[in-house]
Amino acid sequence: NGDGSPLTDEFAFPASSPHAVSVAALEHVLAGRAACGGRIMQLMPSRYANTNGLVALAALGSVVTLGTRNDYVLASGTSFAAPQIAGLAALL
Repeated sequence: NGDGSPLTDEFAFPASSPHAVSVAALEHVLAGRAACGGRIMQLMPSRYANTNGLVALAALGSVVTLGTRNDYVLASGTSFAAPQIAGLAALL
């Protein structure tokens, strides 16, 4: 499992296979406060994301989705980032 740190390398398969497009998940992290009092957010690798030189693309890993009780829930994971990258590839 990844630690989200760009200072370490974690490899997982099949994403680290030379024949795959490796996708990482990103999350918004509070980076500071603006002079007007607003929050400054920065996109960083998610705490569960693998980080290594083979990661080709990244997308948000947290999405609002339909839960098991017909409610909306916040779900996170690289599995939620991958469809966004697939959509990007379809547009190319």
